Amino acid sequence: MSCSRAAVINISSSLGSLETTSTETKIPVLSYKASKAALNMLMRGVATSVEKDHILVVMLCPGWVQTNIGGPHASLHVTESVESLIKLMATLSNSHHGRFFNQTGVVVPW
Repeated sequence: MSCSRAAVINISSSLGSLETTSTETKIPVLSYKASKAALNMLMRGVATSVEKDHILVVMLCPGWVQTNIGGPHASLHVTESVESLIKLMATLSNSHHGRFFNQTGVVVPW
């Protein structure tokens, strides 16, 4: 990605995907999922609104990361996730605009 282009890059979660998320009903998990789904919806709208201004808008999921939320059994260490996200950000182009990707660049369904 060129440093001269404006971009809005949000960190979301695949748990915010209405298409692929489980039906977990525990309140803390449910509220987290809802907040990420809302963020995803907001950014889809923003992407449409700013496309004419050539502002890149992308949603990224860092994966299941060993954090306070992800817990010690998560599959990715923070360093792995961040390195993957930075590498992915360096490849972003117009073809990524308004889309949602995991840390390896695979599209996450909305």
